[in-house]
Amino acid sequence: MADKRTKVNIKQLQKMKEDRTPVAWITSYDLPFAYVAEQAGVEMILVGDSGGMVQLGYKTTNPVTMDEMITMAKTARRGAPDTFLIGDMPQGSYEVGKKEAIINSLRFVKEADCDAVKLEGGKRMAPKVKAISD
Repeated sequence: MADKRTKVNIKQLQKMKEDRTPVAWITSYDLPFAYVAEQAGVEMILVGDSGGMVQLGYKTTNPVTMDEMITMAKTARRGAPDTFLIGDMPQGSYEVGKKEAIINSLRFVKEADCDAVKLEGGKRMAPKVKAISD
């Protein structure tokens, strides 16, 4: 059995970027894959909304719900307790307003023990990103 490792944090990731140290990311939606990723030394795991297609059989990511994302993130966290975990905010979970963005990002942190959240949309989403980070 490998020695217990220490999860990377934001400051370490920033330093790795500054030093041009490679960082290994992978996408996982379940316990077995997340476990293997952690054992391999991957620094970060993204629980992507693509899990709706890969795990749940949807044709697109559009139908993926927050509840489904939370379930996948919780499962990945159980497989990789010492890996930086990012929850991907599904469509409709943050676009409506700052309040919804905050509530749903907090769900990832509180219910799935995520270390960060990911959302898409460029500059038009900046106010929601600021609300979440504040």
